[in-house]
Order: sequence, then C-alpha cells, then structure tokens
Amino acid sequence: MNISKSKLGKGKGYVEILNLKLIEEKTQKLLQRKGFYPSYHMKKADWITIVLDDTIANTEMMQYVSESHQATEVLAEWIIPANPKYYDMLTCFDATDTIIWKQSSNIKVNDIVYIYVGSPYSALFYKCQALEVNIPYSYQTKDLTIKNVMRIKLIKKYDQDKFPFAILKELGVRAIRWPRLITKELSDALNKE
Repeated sequence: MNISKSKLGKGKGYVEILNLKLIEEKTQKLLQRKGFYPSYHMKKADWITIVLDDTIANTEMMQYVSESHQATEVLAEWIIPANPKYYDMLTCFDATDTIIWKQSSNIKVNDIVYIYVGSPYSALFYKCQALEVNIPYSYQTKDLTIKNVMRIKLIKKYDQDKFPFAILKELGVRAIRWPRLITKELSDALNKE
C-alpha cells in the first residue's frame, strides 16, 4: 500500500510499504535494520512494515512473505509424547523458555505443541509454540533415531492434575504414542484455560 512517510516518521511524501506478520523474536531483530519499521496499522508485537524502496533484497523479502503466510495460517494443535526415562521434561524449561525437540511429523512454524509426559506422570504438562521446524539433526541410539528437530517456546505450564490421561481420554485422546493432532474437545478445554 502507499502511505504518507509521516506515518513511519520519515518526513513528507508517500512511500510504498508491505506489512508482514512474523514471530515476535524476528520482528524485534529486524527493527534494528534499515528498511524495517514498527507496523503501520497492525499489532506492533508481531507485525512489521517493510518499505519497498529496494533497501531489502527481493529474495530476502520473499522469505519474509513466506514466513508471514505461515504465521497467518490456521494453527494446528499437536500433542507429542515425552518419555521421562529418556529425557527429564520436568526440568527442561527451568533455565530457558525455548528448547529443541525431536520432530517426526508435519508440524509447521507457529503450530501449537502440547507436551504429554508419560508414566509415571501420565499428564499433559506444557503448551508450546513451534518457532522453527525441520532443522537437520543427527542422533542415533539403539532406542532412538532423530533426523530433524524443531525449536519450541514455552507458552504455559499445567499442573499434573489439570490434564491427566483420564481427562484426555474423556476428551477423545485414547493414546499418545507419537505426535498427533488433538481433538476438538481437547482443544476447546485447553483454550478455555
């Protein structure tokens, strides 16, 4: 769109811009660069305005257009299992709000990922957002092979008694052996929180 340069604090005349939705972390980094501005007429935290004056290379801009498209898609909600015998999920978010996790499904950037911690806890513990997906990774043991990981960010923690397996079962989740989309009933219950 064409807007007055004054809307961006750039003086007089008009400028052609493009508004894009990106993850907040990326938006904050890009605002440090020339050609990127706090979004005009959109939520400032996760939208950004790019001035179309050839400051930003077309290939770079198209990458952001693709990311923006992903960010505005309807988010899928996944539930993934975590086995406490292999990984200490109960302390993984103590020092940071962002971790890498094995990816073996079609999870996309910005999808919501709920982490279910298996026996002896048998409950849903975390709500996260996928920040990066399909990151190449090589790890293999006799019990586990990892070829790709995703970077996920903690959004919310749940007490062990909030969504135990018995409640998940009532909400249509009968088994959590691999990543799967959650049921509408579970989505409704989780999103009431």
